[in-house]
Amino acid sequence: MNEIGDIELRVQPDLETDYQTQFQQAMADAHAALENQYRVRIEKGIEESRKQLSVEIGEKVRKEHEAELRKRIAHLEEVRGEIARVLGLLENSTAEIKRMVEDPAIQLSLIMRKKTEQSELGAYLAGLRYSIGDTKEKKPGLAGEFPFSCTQMGIHP
Repeated sequence: MNEIGDIELRVQPDLETDYQTQFQQAMADAHAALENQYRVRIEKGIEESRKQLSVEIGEKVRKEHEAELRKRIAHLEEVRGEIARVLGLLENSTAEIKRMVEDPAIQLSLIMRKKTEQSELGAYLAGLRYSIGDTKEKKPGLAGEFPFSCTQMGIHP
């Protein structure tokens, strides 16, 4: 039995080394497989999170833009209402100036004051239009143009 014991003692370290090598290889393979699985899961999770964030951010930006658009539309409607009101005042002013010019009893200074008011309304109207990006030509007889000549008003140079 001594021979068997001697052989056993010589073979046992080789067997243990083979088992250790196989065990270490199996552990390394298992570690690599787990690492790969977790990497795939993490990458998938990151991609899902990116998509979700993209959707949430897109929704938030869309809502903010819609709110801003509603504010601008409301402002635009307010300005358009004011433009309509000022146009009405200008039409009344033009008609009143015509009546004043035709009446010889009206003093020239009153006509000039009325024309100044009309010019101020015209400038205000131009500012309102500019504020909403409306660059239409001004109508003749409004804001800046005096619709009557000096001779029509009884002034002879």
